[in-house]
Amino acid sequence: MEEILSKLLVANSKTIQRGHKRAERWLLKNLKQFPRYAMIKQRMLQALVNEQEKLVKNSIAQFIGIIGKHEFPDNT
Repeated sequence: MEEILSKLLVANSKTIQRGHKRAERWLLKNLKQFPRYAMIKQRMLQALVNEQEKLVKNSIAQFIGIIGKHEFPDNT
């Protein structure tokens, strides 16, 4: 997971896109099984607040949106 997240925190847009796709696939497979899930959410929110690079910040926001879609599939 750390390798995937590191791809989201670089200044190269192609690397970020690949990291985003890998993160999405990983989340779909492991979201409910991962015991440190709450920690990941917290770290991603911190990264979103602290990140200065707009492209990286947008990618983190998209990642958080994917988590939200899977947590609340019916928008509830």
